[in-house]
Amino acid sequence: MKKLIATILILLSLNSFGKITEVFDTRTQKSINFYNFIKNLPSSGHIILGEFHNITQIQFAQSKIIQEKIILEGTQKNFSIHWEFLNHTDQNKIDELYTKFKNDQISFEELIKNISNPNNQTYAPIFETLKKYSGELFGINIPRSIKQKVIKEGIDSIDQTLIPYHHYVGGNNYKKRFVDAMGGHAPADVIDKYFLAQCLTDSVMADQIYKNEFVNPLNFIIAGSFHTDYYDGTTTRLKSLSKQNIVTLKIINKSMHSQEDINSLKRSNDEYGLIADYIVITE
Repeated sequence: MKKLIATILILLSLNSFGKITEVFDTRTQKSINFYNFIKNLPSSGHIILGEFHNITQIQFAQSKIIQEKIILEGTQKNFSIHWEFLNHTDQNKIDELYTKFKNDQISFEELIKNISNPNNQTYAPIFETLKKYSGELFGINIPRSIKQKVIKEGIDSIDQTLIPYHHYVGGNNYKKRFVDAMGGHAPADVIDKYFLAQCLTDSVMADQIYKNEFVNPLNFIIAGSFHTDYYDGTTTRLKSLSKQNIVTLKIINKSMHSQEDINSLKRSNDEYGLIADYIVITE
């Protein structure tokens, strides 16, 4: 009973945040209502929810999108969530603890503490939706320690079975955005090492999503939007592997952007093109 009350309080608290105020279709350059947005999302394939991590409003919006799409399609028990914050190398442990969570043997807090960073409490509504509709949960990343070894000692220093056969280092546009995101202060050789680890992460995540894409017809991918913006990073790698529908979202919160910035995100960038198929704006 205590666990149930705690969960209800969490969801009620989160429900006061995360209001989706606008969905913008970048292809038509028009705002659309939420129902049409959900209807337009593919009923099978991959829906990539590019996010800013640990932002309550954004994670609640992700949960709402997932839930409404599941309800509309009637795909209960026929969907998967692939999460950047979980390592595929821990999948057995993830399966064991997620089963306990679904069976109310452990709380969300206990689950997160044992499979991810315990500070990731903002993801509670996503996991409650996952539990309610009996979806599958997949880790798609590799441990930070592996990436740190790549940065310090090079990619040849790690277990080569962890490197997908299709791995490659991203192109000039992706690297330019990466350098800008890093602040442009680090030396070129340091940037190159970090960029290699970034691209390895993209390759691994795309590889794992692809390997698990037929477990269920509908797949939701939760990843930092830098990995998915402008159809680059993880998105472009997944597109090269999968023949299924792939739709990308860029989910933002009004408090983090000026109106000028939001207007800029909506338009096609002269250098990089469109940032995503849809921009979802929360407050």
